[in-house]
Amino acid sequence: RMYKSMELMKHTLSWFIYEKKSTQVIGFAGMKKVQDNVYEDTGIVLGPQFVKKGYGTQVLKLLCDEAFYTYGASKFVCSCRRGNIPSKQLQLSLGFYYTYSVNKVDSRNNESYILDFYELLRD
Repeated sequence: RMYKSMELMKHTLSWFIYEKKSTQVIGFAGMKKVQDNVYEDTGIVLGPQFVKKGYGTQVLKLLCDEAFYTYGASKFVCSCRRGNIPSKQLQLSLGFYYTYSVNKVDSRNNESYILDFYELLRD
């Protein structure tokens, strides 16, 4: 998984996430430009022991700030699989709103799933 992630990072804006207190790397996050003034997350991944501690909220806020204030984006797009309630709740808690869904197939196991998209506009 790490090699796949590193390959993806070559083509996106990506960062490792570290815990300030321990300086331990606890995950990674990224985004990419998808249109003029529109950026989309490429994922936020945290080690299981670091979930539900507020790190996801901090990271998504930072991605949005980076897109809006460093790269001049007017919109930031996130997505999550339908049924991923924690990701959905995170996005909604930061003011994202649902926009549309896409039917997808997981290339690892050929299972179908629905990907829901959410957007946040720059204030």
